[in-house]
Amino acid sequence: MNTYPLIDALFNTLYPQSLEAKRDLLQFIKEHEATKVESPWYTNTPIVAMTLYVDLFSKDLLSLREKLSYFKDLGINLIHLMPLLKTRKDENDGGYAVVDFNDVDEKFGTKDDLLDIINYFHQHNIKLMIDFVLNHVAKEHQWSMNAMKGDVFYQNYFMMFDDAFIPSQFDLTVPLVIPERKKTNFTYVDSISKYVYTSFSDYQWDLNYKNPYVLIDMLKQLHTFSKWGIDMVRLDAIPFMWKTIGTTCRNLPEVHVLMRLFRAFRDLTCPNVALLGEAIVEPHEIVKYFGTDEAPECDFMYGANLMVDLWHTVATQDGRLLTVDANRFQLPKHATWLNYIRCHDDIGWGLNEDALRSQGFDPFMHKQFLISFFNGSFEGSFSKGIDYQKNDQTHDARTNGMFASLAGIEDAKNQHASMLLDLSIKRIKMLNGLLFFYQGAPMIYAGDDIGMLNDLSYLEDDTKKEDSRWVHRPYYDWQLYDDVIHQKDQRFEIYRDLKQLIALRKKEPLLSPFTNQRAINIHNSDLVVLEKRHQKDGLVGIFNVSNKTTSLNLSFMKDHGYTHIQKDLIQGRSILKNQSYITLAPYEILFVPVKTA
Repeated sequence: MNTYPLIDALFNTLYPQSLEAKRDLLQFIKEHEATKVESPWYTNTPIVAMTLYVDLFSKDLLSLREKLSYFKDLGINLIHLMPLLKTRKDENDGGYAVVDFNDVDEKFGTKDDLLDIINYFHQHNIKLMIDFVLNHVAKEHQWSMNAMKGDVFYQNYFMMFDDAFIPSQFDLTVPLVIPERKKTNFTYVDSISKYVYTSFSDYQWDLNYKNPYVLIDMLKQLHTFSKWGIDMVRLDAIPFMWKTIGTTCRNLPEVHVLMRLFRAFRDLTCPNVALLGEAIVEPHEIVKYFGTDEAPECDFMYGANLMVDLWHTVATQDGRLLTVDANRFQLPKHATWLNYIRCHDDIGWGLNEDALRSQGFDPFMHKQFLISFFNGSFEGSFSKGIDYQKNDQTHDARTNGMFASLAGIEDAKNQHASMLLDLSIKRIKMLNGLLFFYQGAPMIYAGDDIGMLNDLSYLEDDTKKEDSRWVHRPYYDWQLYDDVIHQKDQRFEIYRDLKQLIALRKKEPLLSPFTNQRAINIHNSDLVVLEKRHQKDGLVGIFNVSNKTTSLNLSFMKDHGYTHIQKDLIQGRSILKNQSYITLAPYEILFVPVKTA
């Protein structure tokens, strides 16, 4: 009798003829099956995450120990350590070209250092997340090296072809990830006279998941990470994992079967490891990686669409798109977002075009506006971003920049304009307020907590100057942190306001990552109104997304059955029972507890 019917059924869907491989997988699960966990840590923890580069934040892993008080003071309880597994010495895509999944890159320390850090932070109730690159490995990985030595077993770990015919067939329908760098999805390897599928760079070889042993090895690696004590893994580049001629090789149905297998394997062998999916694709495709209540996949997905919506809202001072998108998807019960305002990567201006059209925007022209607004060339812009991957033919571009520089702090400081600085700090609090109220778990990018600005020193480094993403990958400014903590810099208000939101996030049950939300259309584009509700208890978030004073008609309170309105949790502001309107200052936010009959 098969003890693992779900694993068996899913495996048979992809590999119906691979009976020996299936036996190997089922035997591994039998030997490593864990006690079922009814309530994994991530389902009952008020997560507040931070993402950071170890070397830019604290030099190395051992030095990270010394920063414990920083995380405790701010209130961080989940740290995403950006890629730190052993990578190739040369260009390595920021660490996403892994040479060895079982070792740590020497610039960060050793694997023992990582295990020590995991144990140390666990003692202080702080969880750790690392990246797990599923789609590819470095050409220097042992599997790749074996393949280049002519080992047929390992050549089958990759998609290799003796001539250009099949690669040319793939190229007919598969979009290029980085067209500025590569004109084909393949790399010709002279030493073995073969064409190798390489979606991203010639040194990143895509894995062949049509080979069941690739899947089994990657599942075993997930289990290894759990043995290290890793609490969450970021599953990188999952939409690319399955390739079929005649398709885009993106988001194929087989990828979702793979994700269900990862989920089922996790549930059986390492149930306390949370799965975070990374899929920078259209929002309606991203949400599919949660799976369904009956067929679950990832626990968390990056809310990349929220980042884009927030910056659109800042530029337009119009909350309508955010209101529409907040109601766009109903998530499965097991799933939620990991949301951010900024991250290590660029901002790609992919918006809900149907909603934009309905609101009077032309999607193409609006993208041009956003690009010019955030690179600072649009008249009246306060932003100091930098274009990325600009295409002069299509007029497309993405945007790089630190949160504070994009939000106006850098411009205000350059002008020595105290009023603009005050307004920028209020703008940042409003954005952070939306991040912390929105459904999901908030993630802060290290440096945004103290309002760090763009770092142009990358232009002086030959290894970085061609990639403007380094403008928002600075060394953490510990001198500025000291000034902020001692209120020697006005940006202490950013840190203070963020600490308030973090404390509130942990205290208020309705701000749980898994509490559903809905946006209420109050027919005022200056405002965004969100509601969280559990039985008779509710919480209403009110956000003035404009730089002007505006009024809110409170009739919606009665319309939604709120019989008791308590003091706002941000300022202690009261709304009287018979009050018809309230006035909100520029970028003012309110978190209002309510009750229904």
